[in-house]
Amino acid sequence: MRIPLSSVLLVLFVSATTAFGQQQRNDSTKTSLTPSDLNVMSSMTLNEQVEYFEDLTRLKRFLKIELVSKKEYDAKKKTAVNYVTDIDKIKKKKGVIILPCLKKKVKFVDKPDNEEDRHEYTYIGQIPFLNQYIVGGMYWETLDYKLIDKTSGNETIALGSYPHVAPDKKHIICIYANPYENTADLDLYSIKNGKIKPVVNVSFKNWMNTLEENKTFWSQDGYLYCPVNHINVYWNKDGNINNKCQYIRMKIMR
Repeated sequence: MRIPLSSVLLVLFVSATTAFGQQQRNDSTKTSLTPSDLNVMSSMTLNEQVEYFEDLTRLKRFLKIELVSKKEYDAKKKTAVNYVTDIDKIKKKKGVIILPCLKKKVKFVDKPDNEEDRHEYTYIGQIPFLNQYIVGGMYWETLDYKLIDKTSGNETIALGSYPHVAPDKKHIICIYANPYENTADLDLYSIKNGKIKPVVNVSFKNWMNTLEENKTFWSQDGYLYCPVNHINVYWNKDGNINNKCQYIRMKIMR
């Protein structure tokens, strides 16, 4: 049975954030998100230039973000689109994943006991129209999702979280609940002629998304749906992540 990378991350996330979360909850009485909370940024990276914001700076380009009801979220999940396939096709054996690429075999070898140099890998699946395998990597205090070209065996790009491919196959969105900055970090990529290029990275200040990648999905209506919570109630007093969520949807602005 394949253990989702998000399940491993959940353990590390809770350990890293329990104390900080308790303090954050005491700093404010606000517990529910309102529409005006959704696009407030703490930072943005555009054209390799990082800008940090202390005031209520809002994202007015790239994405439109809205609150939706659980009823709508559940209804749209029936029309979910996911281009990641063959999630169980390649098995890890004795801590080794072997990808059978056309020009060479690519190995990913676990090193779970190397402390600060630890590596543990999970085969996630493949994206056929991009000709890419996906391998999740867990390291010391970080992670990534590597896209490996099925022909050359070379690494195409390392993403910060699970790649959610848009229904029109023109964009990828990755969303990561950042336990150190207490933000939702979103990466938007474009896909053109099979090439993946970064568009913008935004850290949202007021909310964080669930860690379970299968709860975030693109629908056929062209929106990405995601369970979220206000940062003040992201986790419970016992240190576990709060599963009583609000829901958002986002659309790429043309």
